[in-house]
Amino acid sequence: MARVGSMRQKLRINVSVSFFSATSCCLTPSALPPDFRLELAVIQLCPHHPSPRDYRMETLDVPTVGPEEVLVKVTAVGICAGDAKCYAGAPLFWGDKDREPYCQPPIVPGHEFIGEVVALGPGMPHDIYGFHQRTPGAMAGYMKYISDSIIHKVPKSVPPYQAAFIEPLACSIHAVERGNIQFRDVVVVSGCGPLGLGMVAAAKQKNPAKLIALDLFDWKLDIAKKCGADVVLNPGKCDVIAEVKKMTDGYGCDVYIEVSGSPVSVKQGLHMIAKLGTFVEFSVFKNETSVDWTIIGDTKGYNTYPKAISMLANKELPIDVSTRCGANYCVGLLNLELLWGLDIISHQLPLSDVVKGIDLVNSSSESIKVVLIPE
Repeated sequence: MARVGSMRQKLRINVSVSFFSATSCCLTPSALPPDFRLELAVIQLCPHHPSPRDYRMETLDVPTVGPEEVLVKVTAVGICAGDAKCYAGAPLFWGDKDREPYCQPPIVPGHEFIGEVVALGPGMPHDIYGFHQRTPGAMAGYMKYISDSIIHKVPKSVPPYQAAFIEPLACSIHAVERGNIQFRDVVVVSGCGPLGLGMVAAAKQKNPAKLIALDLFDWKLDIAKKCGADVVLNPGKCDVIAEVKKMTDGYGCDVYIEVSGSPVSVKQGLHMIAKLGTFVEFSVFKNETSVDWTIIGDTKGYNTYPKAISMLANKELPIDVSTRCGANYCVGLLNLELLWGLDIISHQLPLSDVVKGIDLVNSSSESIKVVLIPE
């Protein structure tokens, strides 16, 4: 547990904040000395004006903590595809004639991160839940958790740049669980970015009859194989719908998880999936598709952070199979030491290079997961 005002004993945490989801907190109440205040200069990324691409670096005082608040020193923060699309002006975040904007500037972006608790405010509650769209994010040297937050403890055995992957990995687990994969299912994951590769790794633990990964880049498909895909297909080189139909005697796949964010992938899945199959949409779309699924994305969900942390710390993912059959089922292990050797974290950049990082995320041919390290 962190001591107030001490940098020696630190509690590492990970939560999802900023534009996308709830903050969270689970700490024993503590108190600050009445005269305690940090006044260190830090750099934060602040889109102060309500328009895309207007992100700027600013030097501000470290936030002070009040009652029931927590101060966190950020050690690593990932750039989500949603961050890149928000930066580019996607209607999901900035609104249009049919909806109110989800993004509410001024705000500090950054929801995939790890940090260290350095100060607790008086009366910090235990296990209290709250939702805040305008909570400042982690693209900063420090950030403050306001009252009603949930914080997840992360073992020190997980390095910061890997721990920043907990949020997207939790999203991947959520998508796989929504797919309700059964033993005899043929499962297709369309898109092998960080979320898609996490879904391949998690879906493998469900032991489907066949696990198929799709992507336009062969080097990402090579990683998907190592994550557990039985078959990999490149839509740019073959008719993937015909190939999947051929593998399934014309029926199609039982579960299709769309995570590429491409309208082509959505239509492809609708043609590929079998009758009574399950279509899991988990992309953040920049533009609407012909069926207008821009309102569907990963901004709503439930808490899978503990499972993501367990995957990283214990090298295993517990799967509840009590509803699948009448017998107990032996759960396999996910070799995360191998997973980290696959360069899923493809780039680590200083926080000041955030725009370069966003460009790398947008250039999917060059990157998988980009992580920013505060200077």
